[in-house]
Amino acid sequence: MKRKFTVNTRLLKDVIPNHITTFSAFTELINNSIQARAKNIWIDIDYSDEKEVHPLLIKKISIEDDGIGVHSSELEYKTLDIATGNKEGGKGIGRFCAFQIGKKFIIETIGYDQSEGFFSKSIIPLSTEQFFEFAKVGEIDITTDEKKLKGDNHRTGYKVTIEDLYNNQETEKGRDRNRKITQQFLKENIKDAIFERYPLDIFNNKVNFHINKEKLLPEEFLLEEPIKKSLIYLDKKGKKNKVFFSFFRLKNIDGIRAFLTVNNAGIYTVANSFKFDANWLSPKIGGWYIYMQSDVLTPDNYRNIDLDGFDEELSNYRSFLKNTLNSFFKEKNKEFDNFTDKLKHDIHYPYKEKAASSLSKELLFDKLAYIVEDKYHLLNNQEKLREIIYPLIDKTIANGELEVILKEILKLDKKTISKFHNLLEKT
Repeated sequence: MKRKFTVNTRLLKDVIPNHITTFSAFTELINNSIQARAKNIWIDIDYSDEKEVHPLLIKKISIEDDGIGVHSSELEYKTLDIATGNKEGGKGIGRFCAFQIGKKFIIETIGYDQSEGFFSKSIIPLSTEQFFEFAKVGEIDITTDEKKLKGDNHRTGYKVTIEDLYNNQETEKGRDRNRKITQQFLKENIKDAIFERYPLDIFNNKVNFHINKEKLLPEEFLLEEPIKKSLIYLDKKGKKNKVFFSFFRLKNIDGIRAFLTVNNAGIYTVANSFKFDANWLSPKIGGWYIYMQSDVLTPDNYRNIDLDGFDEELSNYRSFLKNTLNSFFKEKNKEFDNFTDKLKHDIHYPYKEKAASSLSKELLFDKLAYIVEDKYHLLNNQEKLREIIYPLIDKTIANGELEVILKEILKLDKKTISKFHNLLEKT
């Protein structure tokens, strides 16, 4: 069947590619599925075999949902009218973020028409070649495969299959750099990347994500239930803004990362993020993701938020967020703080009489002693071995050789050893 594709190419070139990365564009497709009230989202990535000679690491990517879908009677309005400025909340680019990832994609959708009382299935192949040649608003003929489905045992939904992904040569220079397939799509990263963007949806079972046939489960990522807090931020105009914090303690990730989210057409989208760190943090603090929701950030500017810029309101908001994180992790840090207080009064503490050569050296010693304490309870049990171990730790820090302590005594993993070596470099 022939359909008319309405496109304003002048606007289209402004919005595709519009996202900072291909993964950000991909999450736009996921958001569309969530907005369509999908309960399940299936993501399938066809990776090239290591033994196979192929110019691309990924051959194709598909995303499928069981949301409302689009009936054939609504195709031209809901799917084939793009970037003409007549869609609610924007330019109507939705599914066309796929063009930032590949040159071709196929839409398959099953929808139900309540007035007509039947299901339809539509298949629409699209490519950049079909409409980038136009220089003004025009109508492009699109050949679609549409049919009326018999019976009522059909699942509505929407599927986008992206093919002909951009290769390295095409993404090396200029604007096309943000068409490069990012690290998040790799086999070893894709699950964590999806969880990072949609933790509440996954934890609350609002949406079930299936990655190459495997369902993502909260327990794969979390050590405990999220901790939730609600605080009031008073802005420069005196307006009270509620800010909701969700703290996720993670299994497989080190460090603390905070994400600012904004309500974008009913979906809380990550607008910005920053790492949180402090020299007083316990070495056992582990990995955390913190998500912060409020109306301080708006859908109009969320893609270009610069918390480090000159905007005084955003600067104050960032300070408010960091102070909140400080308070939260200070509370989590009490065990380490109590240990260091006791340690500094111990007779065998190397800096009791003579101060350490630098504060960073003292902090590193305290953290190593804390790890030793966690394993051997030397201080708590007043073990005489402190007389040997504490000077040994001090000496290895001074010599820059931590391997004996880290590997032989503590038997730490490579990631933790690397972390302590980074601390050593600061001494």
